[in-house]
Order: sequence, then C-alpha cells, then structure tokens
Amino acid sequence: MISIEKLETTLKSLNMTVFIWKILSLVVDIFGIIGYYTNTAALKNGTYEKAGLSSQQIEQVRQAMTPWVLVSYLIAIVLNAVIIYLLFKNHKAIKDKDYIGYWPYYLSLGFLILPIITQIMTGFSWLAAAIYLVQAVIIVFTYLKAKQLNEVG
Repeated sequence: MISIEKLETTLKSLNMTVFIWKILSLVVDIFGIIGYYTNTAALKNGTYEKAGLSSQQIEQVRQAMTPWVLVSYLIAIVLNAVIIYLLFKNHKAIKDKDYIGYWPYYLSLGFLILPIITQIMTGFSWLAAAIYLVQAVIIVFTYLKAKQLNEVG
C-alpha cells in the first residue's frame, strides 16, 4: 500500500524541482533577449569593428541576429511563464489535496522537444543531451507521481 503522505511529499519535491528549473529557464530567456538587443546595438554602432573583430566574424554575428531568434525567445518566455503558473497551481492543489493537472508536464515535455531537434540539426553536445535527458526524466517522473496521486487520492 502506498502512503498518500509520502506520495504527496515526493510530488511536492518533484513539482518544485520542475518549478525552479522553469524559473531558471525564464531568467535565461530574458537574458537572451537582452543579449539579442545588445548585439543588435553593437552591430549598428560599430562596437565590433572597434573591438577588432574581422569582417567575417561581424557578418557571422549579423547572420545570427535574425528576427526568428527574438521571436523564439519571446515564445519561450510566454510558454515558461504559463508553465510556471500551472506548476504553482499544482503545488497549491497538492497542498489542498485537490486534483493535480497534467498540462504543465505535457507542455514542459513538448517544449523540451524543440531544443533537442535544434541540437540535432546544429551539432550534437553530450552535455546538452545529458541535461535534456535529466530534465525529461524529472518531468515524466513528476507526471507519473501526479497521476498516481490523482488515482489514489
């Protein structure tokens, strides 16, 4: 027999882990937008030329500063904010012994697929792969615990 209290405690810890991970992701995305605008300004005012970068290096920076980069950061910020809100609601639902929604875990896993595909297309990194794998395992395990608690509680 599974102890409901132990299951609740485990789910609270896992949910908080995903919550903190998503907050960190949101902060990184905000810094990404700041970096985008910093690079754009540096390209416009000639900072890279003054720093001694070659014309080839400056062109590579210019090509990397596409509108899609900004759009992807904005989408990531919105999606992370929604996931954070839903995780917060779930944390409260666990405390109140209420129904725990699955949407934050579905969205988190779906949102995790995009960087994996990007990594496969642009170049493989074992460190990034390990981070994505750990994140996916935590999200799936949290989802399974939430489902289990909804079924027994």
